[in-house]
Amino acid sequence: MAPDSGGLIEFDVRTPLDNTILREHVQAALSRGLPEVEAAPRPKKKRLRIIANGPSALSAPLTGAPTLAVNNALRLFVERGLAPDYWIASDPQSCVADFLCDAPRETTYLVASKCHPSVFDVLQERRVVLWHCAEQATLDLFVGRLVVPTSVSVTLCALNLMPVLGFERIETWGWDGCYMTGRDHAVAQPHRRDDVTIQLGPRRRFATTTSWAAEAEDAVHLFKSAERQVRIRGRGMIGAILRQYALA
Repeated sequence: MAPDSGGLIEFDVRTPLDNTILREHVQAALSRGLPEVEAAPRPKKKRLRIIANGPSALSAPLTGAPTLAVNNALRLFVERGLAPDYWIASDPQSCVADFLCDAPRETTYLVASKCHPSVFDVLQERRVVLWHCAEQATLDLFVGRLVVPTSVSVTLCALNLMPVLGFERIETWGWDGCYMTGRDHAVAQPHRRDDVTIQLGPRRRFATTTSWAAEAEDAVHLFKSAERQVRIRGRGMIGAILRQYALA
């Protein structure tokens, strides 16, 4: 990350594992013979509620609409005796398997084929549906398969994937991209503390990290690429930036 004379930030985004390991993950996942995502024949009428793991997720309603839990936001449901309709992961690191303790049986688990084999092992007795990130390092392994545009975060990937499944109308909670009330996540999970401050206008400052700032930048590009029916709840940085650009 390097600030320029205008106060902008340039990001050098790197995946946490090298391409050889990512290919091994994908090949292992494909060998399991799991069902894979298919495009819905028509849009669904109901609005999907995505529960990411930012601090504002603590205020999210967890019932009354179809729900998708992101990473360790699954705990918000489990600790209340609830089950989201869907859970999603795309991180290829083994720590993702730690999010799945007492994984509800009612949930459909949308697991990227690049995820660590331990994630699939934990979910052996659950309904798992594979989906594939359109990344250059592994794209040749998906010939004839549906692929989903990749992004720097799982929440952004979810915003690409769920419309394929028919959910064109989406609401997010916990997609904050910043510290709020002294918290980094609603439920603890591994967190890189390379802290920075983002100034948004003369009076709005957000304590964040370079990773979250890169996610916000990627969100702007994603929302500019096509009109999206997304409501962003909470008072986080990502929503504030998208609203400033009149994108959400």
